[in-house]
Amino acid sequence: MMACERQVNLARVINLAAPGGGLIVLGQTWTGAVIAVLFALCANLAVATSLIIPDDVPRWLAGLAVGLAAGVYVGAQIRLFWTVRSLRRARAATARHDALRDALLLMRQGRFDPARERISGLSHLMETDLLVAYRYAQVITGCDDPTGAGRAWLRVRGLDRHKIYRQDIEAHRHLWDRPLPGPEPAQTGKPDPI
Repeated sequence: MMACERQVNLARVINLAAPGGGLIVLGQTWTGAVIAVLFALCANLAVATSLIIPDDVPRWLAGLAVGLAAGVYVGAQIRLFWTVRSLRRARAATARHDALRDALLLMRQGRFDPARERISGLSHLMETDLLVAYRYAQVITGCDDPTGAGRAWLRVRGLDRHKIYRQDIEAHRHLWDRPLPGPEPAQTGKPDPI
């Protein structure tokens, strides 16, 4: 189950007030319910042994009950943190998958500009994700941008340590073998005596 940021913020607030409740809001009903019941038992035991009948209970039992309640509370916050983190990773993976799929479909239809727009949302991954860099290089090559395509294929070549896309990279070698536009290199040697 994917959660939006508003739902995540609500889960954090609820989890601070009622440990386990935030997990229930994020869809982990059983885990949240078990933590909530465990916290309720430990908190009730802590209140009973510390405030209601402190004279009838050994001090170590009261300390143990308070410690257990605090441990469950902290554990609930840590569990919520890891749950939110895993939900965000799953959401990012789904967005990546959808963008790559859509870009491929648009490329197959010959619609390279919309494919470029669709994959540009993954620009933050192009320096580290080989498949994103490869798909972007394909798209930018289809957009008839030889300079951008040359840079994109060079990026793919740098990321492709296992030579998975070796044939495609070599097929597009002509795009980066030529000089890239930019300032002319400085001339070395002696200046003309004038």
